[in-house]
Amino acid sequence: MSVKPFETFLVEQFLADAETHIEAGFRYQFKSPDGDNSQRLYEAMLKHKQGEIDASNGVSLPFLQTGKCKVVPVIHSENPEKVEGFTENYISHLRDEVAGQSGYLKGCALVVIHNSLLDTLINSAEDLAQPGQVWSPTKIKDALNGLIDEQDNAKDVSQCLLDDQFDSILEDGATMFGFESLYKAVEDGDLRFNELGMFEDPLVVEMSGNPKQIKKRLEENRALYEELSFEVEHFNDQLQDRLKSFGEKFIDKHFDDSEGWKDVEFEATFKSASVTHSSNLHLSKKLRVMVCT
Repeated sequence: MSVKPFETFLVEQFLADAETHIEAGFRYQFKSPDGDNSQRLYEAMLKHKQGEIDASNGVSLPFLQTGKCKVVPVIHSENPEKVEGFTENYISHLRDEVAGQSGYLKGCALVVIHNSLLDTLINSAEDLAQPGQVWSPTKIKDALNGLIDEQDNAKDVSQCLLDDQFDSILEDGATMFGFESLYKAVEDGDLRFNELGMFEDPLVVEMSGNPKQIKKRLEENRALYEELSFEVEHFNDQLQDRLKSFGEKFIDKHFDDSEGWKDVEFEATFKSASVTHSSNLHLSKKLRVMVCT
């Protein structure tokens, strides 16, 4: 099944919201620390362009048409000669043109996709990722809820995963792109836990109707996956000593390379550990703090 790109989904959310909330003379901005995500989002917006505006110095600015105004999306670039986009100075010029509503950007709103710390750019534009705005984590979570409601199976599992990912995004201060892996899983109807940093777990789907049980199992799955990831990354040559609760045969079979263990189902991994695994996890977390500090 072909899955609609996540950035296309995001732009569709923006366009639906723009009909009532984006107005001429206003400037809007979305900050993304990931240049690839920024470029994908910008290109997805350009797929909806309905014309171009002739600006100063021979520059043509694509625009999207909404019910209230034209929306001009631009992307910031530190080096426009090598990477598509405009400098902070030129974007500031466009910002002033939009605010003035008397020149070639009359009747337009400006949307800036950037990773800039320039106060004059950030403070003079509404942040589309702030609470209540269309690209805030809460709004994207609500939109994903709508996709989950259309599912025939695994709805309860997807809902718990969405809640978990939402909490993680808020805790890490991440952007809406933190939902991308879950979006892909929900959109094509095939939950692949390994793409979400977890072990595959077909049994959890059978817990439908019991969200507390699902949430607990997902938390155990993620905790175990993260713990083993840490051990493999930092102590790959000491696994026999550090993972004794899993048994020598299990380690030999699934940890012969750095990736093979990720293909084991959660049930098999969990059962392979002895009853002392919980205490080992507690000890490992202490060691993690020692290694990372």
